[in-house]
Amino acid sequence: MLAAQLALAQGQNKKALETYATALQRYPDSPGLTLGQIETMLQLKEAKAALNVIGEQKSLHGGSARLFRMEAEAHALLGNSARQHQALAEYFAREGNPREALTQIHIALKAAGGDFYLQSSLEARQRELRA
Repeated sequence: MLAAQLALAQGQNKKALETYATALQRYPDSPGLTLGQIETMLQLKEAKAALNVIGEQKSLHGGSARLFRMEAEAHALLGNSARQHQALAEYFAREGNPREALTQIHIALKAAGGDFYLQSSLEARQRELRA
């Protein structure tokens, strides 16, 4: 992990990602390596790749607050405001701040436009947080 951080600090972006990939082949269940890889992808503006890894991690291990914060950052890079605020809502919910989570859901609902599935999902989560 230190080697990847050093490579990134030296501007060797591809080497940093390769270092994480190699380390993850050896230690696939390392949350620290995975989170470092995601953070590096976000620093390099590789939001779609980061979202793929985040999705895998959420399906395997559930979502930590940190993972949802990074998901929000990835959606922000892609210009997807509704998904960004949805992820921020989950971040705040996991951090024990339901009031801010509800605020983020409200923002996400406004940004969701005509996406019925997303709106329904947000409204359901809103009801859960209010209960």
